[in-house]
Order: sequence, then C-alpha cells, then structure tokens
Amino acid sequence: MAKKQTAFDALTRVTQNYTTDGAQSSKDPHKFDRYAELMQMLDDLTDQYLAAMLEITETIAKVEDERQRRVLTLYYTVKDKATGRPLTWEQVAVCLHYSWKQTRRLHAKALQAVEEILQ
Repeated sequence: MAKKQTAFDALTRVTQNYTTDGAQSSKDPHKFDRYAELMQMLDDLTDQYLAAMLEITETIAKVEDERQRRVLTLYYTVKDKATGRPLTWEQVAVCLHYSWKQTRRLHAKALQAVEEILQ
C-alpha cells in the first residue's frame, strides 16, 4: 500500500516547468493515464494473487493429515511478520517443533496427498 501511495504522490506532485517562451508545461501530460493503467494492472494482479491463494488454501484444507496440512499452510500461506516474505523451511520446522529434515519429509508426503486430491 505504501508503494501505491508513493507512486500516486510522484504522479500528482505539482512542479512548474516553463517552456522557452515562459509558458508553463508538464513533463508528461499523460502521467495520469499511465498511473491509471498501472493501478489497473496492480488491481488485476492482486485479484489473481487472491484467487490463487484461495485455491491453495481450499486444496490444503482437503488434506486429511493435520500435520501435513500444517506444514503446507505454514510454508505456502504464512508470511514472516518482520520481512513480509514466506517462511523459510527452518522457520516452519521451528513452528512445528520438528527438525528441518523431518519437516521436508512431511512436506513431501503432503505434496503426494495434494497430488491425489488434484487428480
């Protein structure tokens, strides 16, 4: 959201530019059009992301084994609060109180369960 606001501020900033005859001009008379296009693209990408995340969470919910659901949920849908990025395997392992190796084995089994669901 901050990037959206920064882009908007940059596009709506009022600066005066003068032509050689002293008249004011704009560097980019179509900057609002470009902003509208970029905002539409951002909205479209956001919609696609949300649809994909919904499909992912619905598929994960169909996995029978609770531990497998948990590893899939943590790895594919939870974000690190500090960075906003997906959790690493090490972070997932800590959340589950498993070793990294056991977490990866559990993930492999969970992916097999997902494959069966999707067939």
